[in-house]
Parts: sequence; C-alpha cells; structure tokens
Amino acid sequence: MRDRLSDYSHKLKVLRQIQSNKAHRYATINGVHAIATVIVSSLLTFMGFSGTDKITSYVNFLFTTTSARVEFVFNLLVFIFFVLVTLHLVFRLQEKQANAERAVTSLTGLINEIADVEHNPHGVEVRIIDIIRHKYNILTETIPANTDHEFLSAKKDLNLKDVRSEGGVVAATDLFDSNKQQAFLEVTIKRSELIMSILNTLRSLDSRLYLAGSLARNCIWDCLHGYKTATPIEDIDVIYLDSLSATKDHDLALEDRLRSMAQNLKWSVKNQSRMHIANGDTAYESLQVALAHFPDTPSAFALRLDAADQLEIIAPYGLDDLFRLVVAPTPPFRRKIEVYRARITAKNWIQRWPRLKVLETSSQQALPDSGIKV
Repeated sequence: MRDRLSDYSHKLKVLRQIQSNKAHRYATINGVHAIATVIVSSLLTFMGFSGTDKITSYVNFLFTTTSARVEFVFNLLVFIFFVLVTLHLVFRLQEKQANAERAVTSLTGLINEIADVEHNPHGVEVRIIDIIRHKYNILTETIPANTDHEFLSAKKDLNLKDVRSEGGVVAATDLFDSNKQQAFLEVTIKRSELIMSILNTLRSLDSRLYLAGSLARNCIWDCLHGYKTATPIEDIDVIYLDSLSATKDHDLALEDRLRSMAQNLKWSVKNQSRMHIANGDTAYESLQVALAHFPDTPSAFALRLDAADQLEIIAPYGLDDLFRLVVAPTPPFRRKIEVYRARITAKNWIQRWPRLKVLETSSQQALPDSGIKV
C-alpha cells in the first residue's frame, strides 16, 4: 500500500516540477513583455503628444536628425506595440502562467495529503488508495499537458533537489562553485552512516590513513542521479604514505587490524610510497602527487576526519569533474590511454550512472594547493 502511495507521490512531484518550470518560464516572458510594453507605449505617448517637429528639435540637441527619421522611429514603435499586443492576445501567456501556478497548488495539496496518509500510524486503507487514485486521475486530466522534453527536464531538476542540506536545497548552479561543491560533499558524506563509520575507524587506527575517493565518488554520483539506494561497494580503498614502512606485509597487517575493528567490510590498504613501482613512475613524495597519478580525475581524491570532526580532502584536480559527471584520464594516464580504456570498460560505470560523460582527453592539470578542509 505504501509503495503505491510513494509511486503516486513521485509522479505528482514530477508533474509539479513540470508546472513549476512552466510557471517560472511564463513569468519571465510576461515580465519581459510587460516591461517592453510599458517602454514602447510610453515612448509612443510622448511622441504623440509632442509631435514630430518637437521630437526632431529635441533629438537635434544630441545629434543631427530629420523629421523623416523621427517619423520612421514613431511608425516602428507603433508596429512593435502592435506586435506586443498581438502576442499577448494570441499566446495568452498570463493565462498560461496562472494555469501552471494553479496546477502547482493543486499538485502540492495532493502531495501533502499523501504525506499525511503515509505518516498515519494506523496503516493505509484500500479506500484511501482509491481516493488518492481518483484525485490523481482528475488532476492529470485538468492540468496543462507537457512534452517529453519538459518531463526529462523536470526529472533532472528533481534529481538535484533530492540532495538536501539542513539549510535547504543545493541548486544545480551551486555544483559548479568550488565552495558549494565542498559543502555538498560534506553534507553527502555525513549523511552516509557507512562512510562516516569508515572514516571514524580509520582515524581511530591511524590519523595518516585516508579513504580513497571511489566510495565517496559513488555516493556523489548516486545522489546526482537521484538514486535512493546506494551502489554496492566492493573494496574499501585506504591509502597513506610512509616511506619507512613501504612493504606489502605492513599493508596486510593494517588490513587485519581494520578487519578486527569492522569485520563486515573488505579492506584494501595501499601505501603509496610503493605504488609508483607498479605504475612505472618515479617515487611519490606526497599523497597529493600519488593521487595525481590515479587513472581518472573524478576518482583522484581522498578524505579523512581530523580531530575536530572536520572533513579533510586532498584533490589534486579539484572536484569539478566529479560534480559535472565527467570521467577523464589524468595527465599521467593520457600517456597510458589503453590502460585507462580497459579500466573504464571493466568498471562499466555508464550502465550504473547513464548521465556520465566519458572522455579520452582532458585539459585538467594538478592544482598547486589541493588540500581542502570543510
């Protein structure tokens, strides 16, 4: 029963978003139309009362003109005014805006009614479902129709609105602002009980341990795709850099200790001071350099919790590609493009996150200061 209510609620939210987008679009057009009408009608009134000769003399204070030119401008303004009035009568945009706004109000009312029913501790009766279905059918028959493009656009907007912070909705444009990206990442990470548990476990074992970006990356991509269920995880990738303990046995010992602290997780610990050998690179002198040699840009970051519970991030290429749903090779892997292609094929990310855009080239360069604290 509750699944059916949730389904109706989701459909209504999509319809509401469509009508909200329409109302906003019509409001913008009506605003521009009103301003243009006021300006044109005011100029016509002024010129009509003043007459062509006086207008010509006024304009001659600024630059030389003739009565014929002034008369042409007057006639052009009359034509523009006629077009504005005709557009208003033919397209009836104010009426369409009002219809869209009424539809938003009606849809919101039914959404709120469903929410009240869902929170009813006594359960949901079949009779209530039938009433909701009847109201839904009436609404869908009376609200303005929509196109496929409007439907897809509304679903995209809803996907972004599903990710909320305590202060409100994260707008689409915010995802391209570096400060908002960090805030979005922090909110998303702290909402994940699993990731927070992992970060706390790593901090309690060794403050030098970082969670590699793959798990956080999946979490962000799930949110941006509007998924309610998290993508299943394989390994918990943990990285650190210690040139004095650059042996695989040391990594295995850390994995054993982590398993004793969280037995239900599959840990994979890699000391980056020895990973350059596998990649055929010179030794990495820092985690930032090591992350810069990861295969793809949206995965090339790591995070940990500091003593004050603040999230610290190392992101040598920033977070732009992560939030723009772009997968691109890092500069070192542009020279190993076949390895990069094999990785993308094996991961099969497009099937899970179809909005991803996979590239084989990128202009990304490592940032001089990649340490972020949020």
